[in-house]
Amino acid sequence: MDYTAFSTSARDPSADNLKFARVAAAVYAGVLGLALLLAVWRMPIGLSEVVGVLENVETQPLSELVHGSAEYVRPLFWMTVAAVWRGAPTASGALDAFRVLHVLSVAALLFVFVGACRLRHSADWIAVAVAMPVLIGTSAFRENLESLPLNPTIFACILALAACRLTEAPRRHWHDAAAVLLSVLAVGAKEQGLVVPAIFITAAFLGAPGISRRVAWALLIASACYGAVRLLGADDIPVFMRSLGYGYSELSEAEVYERFGAAPWVAYAYNMGATIGNVLFGEPSRGILMWTRRVTQDPVAPWMIVQALAYLGALVMAGVWAATAVIDRSAARASDRRAAMVFVAALIVCTVLAFNYTRDRMAGPAAAVYALIVFRATSWWLAHYSRAGLFRQACAAAVLLLTASAWQVRAGGTLYYAHDTAWELRKEWLVDLGDRQRRFVGRDRFLTIMSQMRRQGSDASIPATPLPKWATPWVEYRW
Repeated sequence: MDYTAFSTSARDPSADNLKFARVAAAVYAGVLGLALLLAVWRMPIGLSEVVGVLENVETQPLSELVHGSAEYVRPLFWMTVAAVWRGAPTASGALDAFRVLHVLSVAALLFVFVGACRLRHSADWIAVAVAMPVLIGTSAFRENLESLPLNPTIFACILALAACRLTEAPRRHWHDAAAVLLSVLAVGAKEQGLVVPAIFITAAFLGAPGISRRVAWALLIASACYGAVRLLGADDIPVFMRSLGYGYSELSEAEVYERFGAAPWVAYAYNMGATIGNVLFGEPSRGILMWTRRVTQDPVAPWMIVQALAYLGALVMAGVWAATAVIDRSAARASDRRAAMVFVAALIVCTVLAFNYTRDRMAGPAAAVYALIVFRATSWWLAHYSRAGLFRQACAAAVLLLTASAWQVRAGGTLYYAHDTAWELRKEWLVDLGDRQRRFVGRDRFLTIMSQMRRQGSDASIPATPLPKWATPWVEYRW
C-alpha cells in the first residue's frame, strides 16, 4: 500500500471517519482544556513581581516602558498592561481583566495547537491525545501558567503555532502580510518571539506553500538588524543577570561571577545546553540536574520512571519519524522534512536567547513546536506500523502506549501544579505581605497597589489541595 494514503498531507478516503476523528480530538482537548482552565482561573495574581510592574506603569511614562532596558525589550507587553491598568475604572476591575486575559491566552494556545495539528485521517485523534499532553506536561508550559500579570511567553507560543499552521496552508494573498504581522507582534511581546520569524524563514526557504521567499528575505533582514541593534547595546547588559543552576545546585549571582567571571562563555554554553536538554529530556530544570540528582541519591520513585518514559518515548518517535523523512526524499514527505527543520530553528532561537541564564519557561515556544512534532510523529507511526509485521507492530504499539501513558500522567501533574500554585500564591500574600509593607515604607504607590491587590491574593476560597497518598509517588509535579 502506498504511504501517501497515510501521510499527514494526504486526505482520508472516508469523510465519516475523518469527521469522527475531529470530533473525538475536539472532545478530548475540550475536557482536558476545561480542567486546566478552571485550575488557572483560581490562581490569584502573585505578589513578588507584579506589584513592581504595576508601580512602573503608574509612575513611568509609557514611552520609557516601551523603550525597555538593555536586558528586556517587550513593548507590546507594557502597552497591554498599561492599557488595562490605566483604562479600567477600578483596580479590582483591572485585576479581573488580567485574569481573564491570562485564561483566554491559555485557551487560545490549546485551540491553536489543535488547529495546527491539521487532522487528515481517521487515526489522528489518537495523535492529538498523545501530543496535547506533551504540550501541557512539559515544564516549559507549566512554568508559564503564572500570570505576571500577563504572560508574553504564552502569547509567543500561540503565534509560533499559528506560524506553523500558516506556512503549510494553501497559499492566500494575505499570508505574507499575516507573516509580517505575527512576527512583529511576537517580537514585541518578548524576545523569544523571534521564533516566529525563524519559523517563516526556515519554512519558506524549504518550499512551504503558505509563505513566499520574498517575505522570508524581508524577515531575515529585519531579524538580523534587530539582532545587530541588540548586540550594539551589549555593553549595557550585565555579564550575568541572574543566579544560575549549575550541576546539582544553584549558584548565587556572586558565586557565578566568582566561578565564571574570567570565562563567561563556559556558563553561556552550559545555559544553552541546559535549554536544549530541558526541551528534549526534561533535564536540567532551571539549569539544575534535578532528575539526575534524585535518581542517583534517592530510591527510584514512579515519577522518575514516568519522566524517563515520557521524554525518551517522545524522542524515539520523533527521531524515527524525522530520520525516515530525511531519508525518503519523496514529495509526500516534504512537509515532514520542513516541520523537523522548523523545530530545529525554533530550538536554536530559544537556546541562543537563554545564553545569559536559563529558565524552563524561556523555551516555551520551542516546546510548543516540539509538541506539534510529536503529533506528526505519532500520526506517522500509527499509519506506517499499521501495515508492518506483527513483531514490529507490537514494538511500535508498546512505544506508543508507554509514551502516551507517561505524558498523560505528566499532564495530570500539571493540572495539580496549577491548583497547588494557586494555594502557594495565596500563602505568599498571607505570609509575606506584612514584611513587604515594612520593607517598602516610603514607596506610596507600591504600598497602595499592594493594598488594592490584597483581596484577590488572600481569597479564602482558594484551599490547599494535597494529592491523595496513592498519587503522590506518581505525580511529583515539580519536575
